[in-house]
Amino acid sequence: MDGRSVASFSSLEGDDLAPLKPEPAEVFPQSIGIVGLCLGLARYSEQSAAEHLADQLLLPMALAGGGSFTTPRMTEHLHSNIAVIELFLPVRIDCREEGADRLRVEVSAN
Repeated sequence: MDGRSVASFSSLEGDDLAPLKPEPAEVFPQSIGIVGLCLGLARYSEQSAAEHLADQLLLPMALAGGGSFTTPRMTEHLHSNIAVIELFLPVRIDCREEGADRLRVEVSAN
């Protein structure tokens, strides 16, 4: 930050707040980089995300503006994360089966 304490931000107004509102890609740059690495490596396997990783990929992917991956199946965590993310971010998350043990998850901006 610019050296001001957190308490001093309460007096800011209007244009003073602009530097404090990062673009989505600035919020979690490391997470987005990790997602990119995971998805880049995934082209060498049948599924790009293990079922316990799939729900964790959604938020950084939604903040990045979109993407897709495959996972073996729908889990309760994946289902609940989809519902929560769609409530708070302007994205749509679609899932479709592509065969036995293969679910494609696609995130797109609304």
